[in-house]
Amino acid sequence: MAAPSVDQFSPVVDRVYEHEDIGRFRVNENGDLTVIPDVTIEQLDGGFAVNMSIDKSEFENAKPLLEKKIARHLKSQGKEIDKAKISESVDKLLKEASQKRIKVDGPEIKSRISIDINAQIMLYSKIAYELAVFHFGDSYTSDPVANKLRGMLKTQTPDNTLRGQFPAEREGYKNFFDDENHWVMFMNSACYIQLFGLPAVVMYAEEGSQFQVEEGIVYKFCYKSQKYEVIPLSEHLSGLTRL
Repeated sequence: MAAPSVDQFSPVVDRVYEHEDIGRFRVNENGDLTVIPDVTIEQLDGGFAVNMSIDKSEFENAKPLLEKKIARHLKSQGKEIDKAKISESVDKLLKEASQKRIKVDGPEIKSRISIDINAQIMLYSKIAYELAVFHFGDSYTSDPVANKLRGMLKTQTPDNTLRGQFPAEREGYKNFFDDENHWVMFMNSACYIQLFGLPAVVMYAEEGSQFQVEEGIVYKFCYKSQKYEVIPLSEHLSGLTRL
């Protein structure tokens, strides 16, 4: 059986950043910033003011977005909605609107990270189960906990009878595992997994099972070189001591 590819080890995380001038934006995989479209409408005497933030790559979406926001605003004011008139007003607004390009040096950025816990549980459980099958062989599938993990992956529903930590407390591990690699460690009946610095613990075997690892085995996955190595825990700790 081939070892699981490190390509599948991607945490389910949505990263949204904020800046007081730029507004909300995402960082794409290639490192480019994409502004999240935002429209604010301020009611004034005899009319209203519209402010819009949108990425230049998505400017073609500006008109439908403005039309939708303005229609909602008029409806909230109890006013009649004339789609043709709104469309004409938006065309004029986009033509005459003042635009500015913002450049920020040394920005202070706030980040909001949302995590789908159920998706995380399924991801880490899949890694623990598949790597255990790879490490121990097909006989591991007869372990009672392995059966529960397999059933969980089939139904895509977390099993609350299985012990684990999602996310796990990292303090006890931060001196042993860096953020430059993915890490999986089998120790006793627990499987510690760290992906991009996000840790979790999955119970992969029944207490007293023949598949328990008393000495500890560490899998180190380098997602840059797409290679991995298997290291006894004692050897890994010895290497840290030499450093």
